[in-house]
Amino acid sequence: MSDEPEITNDEAAAATQPSAVDTARNKRRETAGKRREREDREFFWMVTSSEAGRRFLHSILAECHAFEIRPGVGPNGFPQPEITWMHFGEQQVGQRLYQTWHLKAPGPIMEMLRECEPKYQKVQL
Repeated sequence: MSDEPEITNDEAAAATQPSAVDTARNKRRETAGKRREREDREFFWMVTSSEAGRRFLHSILAECHAFEIRPGVGPNGFPQPEITWMHFGEQQVGQRLYQTWHLKAPGPIMEMLRECEPKYQKVQL
């Protein structure tokens, strides 16, 4: 005989069954990748739920010139390939951010474009 209390079959079954109330156990069960994806989506929905958040995200895209092509020219107006490639890199960063945000929160991102970009103001969802 041991000093440990005896566990019945009903208690063992209850311990292994998932509980909707036990959030700690549910979070442990959720894989790290799925949890990260869910948290990313929640974060973007939270940021894009306010007009100020959408305006801030658009300012980042505008600074990266995500939706325009800028050829690089030197002070004398002569084309400079190095500057062109630098502008292309900025644009690619902006495009990658936009695409990521659009995947995480498509509705609010389209709302951001309608609020901040004149060419999207006539777009209806």
